[in-house]
Amino acid sequence: MMGFDQGTMPRLRWTATMIAVASLIPAVAQAKTGCDRANTNHANRIVQCDALIAAGDMGNVDYSDALFYRGYSLSQTGNKPAAIANYSAAIAVHPTANAYDNRGWVRYELGQNEAAFADVSRAVELNPQSQNAWSNRAAIALRMGRFDEAIISADRLLALDPAHKTANAYRARAYLGQGRFAQAMTAIDQAIQRDPSAAYMLIDRGMIHQAQGDDLRAFGDYDAALRSTPNDAWGLYGRGLAKMRLGRTADGRADIARATTIMPDIADHFARYGIRP
Repeated sequence: MMGFDQGTMPRLRWTATMIAVASLIPAVAQAKTGCDRANTNHANRIVQCDALIAAGDMGNVDYSDALFYRGYSLSQTGNKPAAIANYSAAIAVHPTANAYDNRGWVRYELGQNEAAFADVSRAVELNPQSQNAWSNRAAIALRMGRFDEAIISADRLLALDPAHKTANAYRARAYLGQGRFAQAMTAIDQAIQRDPSAAYMLIDRGMIHQAQGDDLRAFGDYDAALRSTPNDAWGLYGRGLAKMRLGRTADGRADIARATTIMPDIADHFARYGIRP
């Protein structure tokens, strides 16, 4: 959406029309203030962005920004298809790494993995310094079983920030997927040292133990993680498998049933890492 061409706009006389236009100025100014990063009330930000976009008097960059912020708030309030439409419109007007990154993550949440990976890959091309985009790229690559790409993304994260909390966890999952258990264990231990309170890292370590047949240690990690995140499907499924292999069949089946209720395809995720009943 281009701004008005001031050279072709007729000069307004101070009439009822001029008064009406002037009365809109505070509303547009309010919309500009409300349709930005500082407004964390997503329902209100959508309203303010709607008003700003409807007013229409802005250049491509401002228009793209308004679409971006409306898209983000739509994604946060659950309307993901509309969020994708807004990000797409923002990209069409003024492509940015943030718009590609955000659209990619929403597509990932909707299971559109190929399109999501393409988006976040474009995001890191536009901004190679974006830790968020590299992190999203690693996560999406893992979901797709593209372990080489996950390692590339995790390595870029560590190059940008050697103390990054999740980069080594991404590497651990990727190494696990490749069957490189010793490297996976080294990476996850480094990740846990940086963020000892992260339950999902204990789950990842449990998976590494389990993939090597050590269900007793795997059970310990899963059980510890579930004390702080009792409804984590990954932890429940892994603990359920460990219980069954350790002879606690009924308890194990109960955990697995809970896990599949929360995440119906959880078994497929574990199978990607070579862990099966």
